[in-house]
Amino acid sequence: MSRSSVTPSPRLSSRTRSTIVSRSLRAFGRAKRHGLASLACLAALGWSSAVLAQGPPGSSQKRATTGDDASENGWGVIGRTGHLGFKTFGRDTSITPVEIMPYLMEDEHFFFSDIRGFVSNEAEFGGNVGLGYRYLDEGMMSWYGANVFYDIDNTTGEMFHQIGFGLEAAIEVFELRTNFYLPVGDTEKQFSSGTLAARFENNQLLFDSTSRFGSAMKGLDFEAGSSIPMPVGPWGSDLRGFLGGYFFSGDGVDNITGFKARAELDVNHAVTTQLLYTNDGTFGSNLMVGAQVEFPWGGSHPSSSWKRAMPTPYRYVERNYNVIVAETRSEIQGIVAINPATGLPYEVQHVSGTGSAGGDGTADDAWATVAQAQAAGGDLIWVHSGTTLTEQITVQNGQFVLGETPGQTIVAQGYGNIQLPSGPSTGPMAAPGSSPLITGVTGPAVTLGNNSTFSGFTIDGVTGNGVVANGASNVTLRNLTLRDISGDAMVLNNTTGNVSIQNVDFETVGGRGLVIDGGNATVNAQATFTNVTGDSLTIENTTGGSVTLTDVNISHGGGRGLVGNNLGGGLYTDDLTVTQITGDAIVINGSTESITFGGTTLIEDSLARGMVLNGLDPTEVVNVTKAITIEDLQVDSTSTGAALTVTDSEADIVIKKMTLALENGAGLVVNDVDSLKIEKGTISTTKNTAVDIEDSDTDIRLTSVSADDGTVGIRIVDSTGGFVVNGVGGLGSGGTIKNMDTAVYLENAGTVGLGRMNFTGNTNGIMSSSTDYVVLDFIQMGSTTNYAVDSRNDALHSITNSYFAENGSLGGGTIRYQADTFGTYVSQIISSTIVDNNGTPVTFTGLAGAEGSSLNLLMDSTVVYANRGGVSALDIDWKGPIGVTVNGSEFNLSESNQRAIDIVGTSATDRLTAALTNNIVNADDTSATGFRIIAAGTSTLNIVGNGIAFNGGNGVGMQFDLADDANVVLDTNVIIDNAFGATGFLFDDIAAGSTVRIDGNTMQFNSTGVVVDRGIIFTSMGETVQLSGTRNNVIQGATTPFQAPSGKTTGSFRLNGATVP
Repeated sequence: MSRSSVTPSPRLSSRTRSTIVSRSLRAFGRAKRHGLASLACLAALGWSSAVLAQGPPGSSQKRATTGDDASENGWGVIGRTGHLGFKTFGRDTSITPVEIMPYLMEDEHFFFSDIRGFVSNEAEFGGNVGLGYRYLDEGMMSWYGANVFYDIDNTTGEMFHQIGFGLEAAIEVFELRTNFYLPVGDTEKQFSSGTLAARFENNQLLFDSTSRFGSAMKGLDFEAGSSIPMPVGPWGSDLRGFLGGYFFSGDGVDNITGFKARAELDVNHAVTTQLLYTNDGTFGSNLMVGAQVEFPWGGSHPSSSWKRAMPTPYRYVERNYNVIVAETRSEIQGIVAINPATGLPYEVQHVSGTGSAGGDGTADDAWATVAQAQAAGGDLIWVHSGTTLTEQITVQNGQFVLGETPGQTIVAQGYGNIQLPSGPSTGPMAAPGSSPLITGVTGPAVTLGNNSTFSGFTIDGVTGNGVVANGASNVTLRNLTLRDISGDAMVLNNTTGNVSIQNVDFETVGGRGLVIDGGNATVNAQATFTNVTGDSLTIENTTGGSVTLTDVNISHGGGRGLVGNNLGGGLYTDDLTVTQITGDAIVINGSTESITFGGTTLIEDSLARGMVLNGLDPTEVVNVTKAITIEDLQVDSTSTGAALTVTDSEADIVIKKMTLALENGAGLVVNDVDSLKIEKGTISTTKNTAVDIEDSDTDIRLTSVSADDGTVGIRIVDSTGGFVVNGVGGLGSGGTIKNMDTAVYLENAGTVGLGRMNFTGNTNGIMSSSTDYVVLDFIQMGSTTNYAVDSRNDALHSITNSYFAENGSLGGGTIRYQADTFGTYVSQIISSTIVDNNGTPVTFTGLAGAEGSSLNLLMDSTVVYANRGGVSALDIDWKGPIGVTVNGSEFNLSESNQRAIDIVGTSATDRLTAALTNNIVNADDTSATGFRIIAAGTSTLNIVGNGIAFNGGNGVGMQFDLADDANVVLDTNVIIDNAFGATGFLFDDIAAGSTVRIDGNTMQFNSTGVVVDRGIIFTSMGETVQLSGTRNNVIQGATTPFQAPSGKTTGSFRLNGATVP
């Protein structure tokens, strides 16, 4: 055989490779000794093969395209994944395996690792890790190999482990293989167990037990077969067929001997499909169908370039994925139920309506009363269905008094809960009848002792209290109906241990329903309350422990629903519903421990308040977090009471979701609360306040708040933290506040953000004062009688993306900012539209007390319509430092004597800074002014790129009265007069030492009459005002293009191609 010239791949020395393999085998030995608990413990096996597959640093596998043995040496990895469907021997479900096979080829030696993981259709998993060796005998056109595996399998629901050993050979077109399997560790697991057929015999309780076990089996399988080429379309393929068998055995299970036949089609080393038929006496006949995809596939698979005169060794080990587990069942009959509290058989005493005082307490000769049964010494009193009792019952310590109803259970030592028969016969599970009845007694009807259980009764027509426990420990009450009780239906005083109240119905109770008073018990309750005259469920004065309420429903009560007073233990609810209650639905008044309202807390049609939380002050414990948590509160009511009231609390209160829908009542009322967080919620009210927060710290984030026809929609006073409403959809998705005296009232309110809300028909819009941050985004406000936005002393006020129209009274305005306290004030109006027909659209005023305060204003991309004569669109009158930026905005003046921007700085000691850029002014009537700036102190004015158009006579483009040093830039502004008598730039006065740069401005006066049109006019100025400018200014049609007092200026600028003055 000729050999092509190739560059040998860098590779490990023989000694190094031997070391790696020997270490891997030692790792396998250690794994076997320790019985590895999971697949992860075999990482060493996979690691060694992966190292071999990668090679030393800088190595790479090289292949030749001819039959050179050495050219095939080196490292590599192949893999496959797919699905093996339907049942087969040792497995009753389909699995999806993933397999990788790192390998090392070294002349006639082929080392490999086979690492597999698989998951069943039931999401149970398993895995296999193996090491193998194949000797390539080209002279015999064959290879021979051996492998060892460690397997784990959890597809039965229990974890089994085993080790395996395999032998294999491929000789020309023939293949032989056998695999041996040996379970290790705990080879027998219990899958399930249960009890059935409980029955009474004499004075004992008997039952049967059944268990299901799985036993991992040791054994072997083998197969032999051959392959023939079979083209599939344009691809080369191999069809392989095998016949074989298997034998498995285990302790206490039948041996399994079976036959198997397997057909496998390998299409172009890309896809392998197979059919596996198995037949044995345990698993029966099964046909498994599988398909797996190879990686790399097709021509990239190493088998595609295999040139030696023998079968390709790039084959996976064919063996079972699963541990073979035989299932067995066992049943024990006639087991005597043992009381775990005494270690003795239960002494059962039967009571029946047909019983007598002379009975023996068996099912067929029962007692007539519970007292007779107790006197006979029974610890399980079984009262037959249909029995009517007219006696008071005291359930003794450790005693079970059970009524015959479906679903009754009791604990049998070693077996857990067993279900009791529901009929009086000695056979299992006789047909159920009605529960026993206790009636016509003077309360308490039932008194509970320690470690007692009372279950399966109807208590009806009791004068006084129904069920009581005084100082009892470990009490169970279940499957009860308490009806027509004149006093309290159930009272638990100072209980301890575990108290279970399950499936209890309280119906038509004259006093209170369930009362838990004092004690430190761990109480779990599931109950329904209907027509309870007093408070339905009261928990008070607990000193520890906890009360957990699950699926509690309270309806049609005459008092309050759930009441918690002075709680020293935890309170937890899951899916609590309170409907049509006369009093407050839920009231918690005083707690030092955590409270959680889990699931959905639903309050509907309460005639008073919804949820009331007051005086919550958990005691501090190191490394213990205590909080009040409400998962999902839903209140829907037409009462005048508030939906949620939180007052006088120091606890961390967290509401994750809240939906409040009220007619007549307030939504959220918060007062004197240290920490309230609402993560998500909506509030809707009519004829009342949606939100009323005072003297509290909050972090409230709502998606919608709506209010209609009331005094105030949102009120926040003297509070810190944040309150945000932001709709999650388009405009208006944040709610609508309408027809209110005041839509929003904020006073010292911290941070408030309102987004995507509508306001309409309110007397006052958003009134705020002394608030840190007021942020309005995507607000729509209309038809407000007074100011839409009325701000006083707010540190930062922001309006963005909003629309205001038809707001303000005659002579008033739309947006008013005022300050009467010294401070720093920042405001912005961005991308908004303001339409004002009655007064000044936007005004800023510094009042007495605010002298020296700074004002910083940004107006950007805003459109203002001023439709009342004699007003300014933007009016600023401030005594203190002023910084104003107005950019890209549009001002529309429709009446006479109006100004677009009017800035008056009255402080002689503070600087006025204004940047008016890229704005548009349209003036439709006479005597309009584009910009007027009056500065009593120094000023810096940058007026660039503005356009002003006059359609009425006697307009003034820009007017200045600058009393101290001024630095003025007038650049690329355009003024057009389409009427008459206009003036472009008018300096009424400018102080000495000022500088004015005039560059690139354009003025066009289109009047054809005799009225004087003026360009750039300096009426009065101090000595030596510096003029400058390098770019030409164009003034067309002016009677007087330029005018300045003689001798008062220095410098010059360009005007109509000439230098002036």
